[in-house]
Amino acid sequence: MTGPDLMIVGGTGVRVPVEPLNRFAEFDRDGEHLWTAMAVFRIDPAAWTAFGERTHLDTENLLTIAGPGCFKCENPYSPQLAVRPCPGDPVGPA
Repeated sequence: MTGPDLMIVGGTGVRVPVEPLNRFAEFDRDGEHLWTAMAVFRIDPAAWTAFGERTHLDTENLLTIAGPGCFKCENPYSPQLAVRPCPGDPVGPA
């Protein structure tokens, strides 16, 4: 079964300011996959960078959640891929 009936979304009222992060080097180990999930939001880049403006990443502009996949080799997760060393650079489907 698939579809929106499987996702329950609710707000808590908690607001967290988000600063740009780049922690990839902290988790980057040669030969290990870096499994990630991605949430894609529709945004207005002009509003994102305007002084004093805020962009809310919430269910109103959430387009999809995808993953897991390896951030480094860009392949989707599979049990077969998970046991192989990560080549690092994207090399196409494994």
